[in-house]
Amino acid sequence: MPELQKTTSFGVNEMKIINVKPRPDFTLEVVFDSHIVKSYDMKKWFSHPMFSDLKEFGLFKNVQIEPGGYALSWTPDIDISEHEIWSQGQTLSAPNQITQEVNHAATARH
Repeated sequence: MPELQKTTSFGVNEMKIINVKPRPDFTLEVVFDSHIVKSYDMKKWFSHPMFSDLKEFGLFKNVQIEPGGYALSWTPDIDISEHEIWSQGQTLSAPNQITQEVNHAATARH
């Protein structure tokens, strides 16, 4: 199933982050404006000096969406782009998958 993407006249995807949930396993559950949900594992970056402080869950859980939805940040010096999350994250759900799950749940109750 192809994922929904917005494209500018320059051919660059414009996916905005609208929600993020930090998970105890140091993954991020990221919702894009297309309502596609991606999981992104931050542990692969912990050996990089810029991200090493995120090994502390107290800091990791304070992730914020940057204005405009084009990045996530923890401090002025620690951030990651929406493009990295979009292109390297694992898709958890897409809009039609969510609809199918809701319909299945409603059918199962009857």
